[in-house]
Amino acid sequence: VVCTIQALLHYIYMAQFPLQSELTLHKMAALLDTIHQNKQVFIKNGSCSDMDHLRIPKLYSLPCSIENAHFNGVSTNFTTKTAEYLHISMCKDLYNATNHHQYDIQMLHLLDMHKKIHFHSAYVSW
Repeated sequence: VVCTIQALLHYIYMAQFPLQSELTLHKMAALLDTIHQNKQVFIKNGSCSDMDHLRIPKLYSLPCSIENAHFNGVSTNFTTKTAEYLHISMCKDLYNATNHHQYDIQMLHLLDMHKKIHFHSAYVSW
């Protein structure tokens, strides 16, 4: 448990470095490997009593900071506000527009419809 939490904290602090080198990015990748190899300990020891998995979106978004550093340089904004805003506007609003029966299929149809309307209006305004 301590090893996994320590690796996660080191990763978070390293992701906030003002500059990243190949060495720090490799170290961050190694820390991610440690986290993913040992994360099952939280299920085994009962820390996650209400779930039998650790499929947490924020946990799976950790490798994105390494990829972003490779392609875009260091990010100056490590906040979850964008993801939370998108969750509210793209998931909760769509869910409320469904009849709550097989909502995932309905939400996908609504997203597809919104995309088609957006492309059509962009074409018409062009």
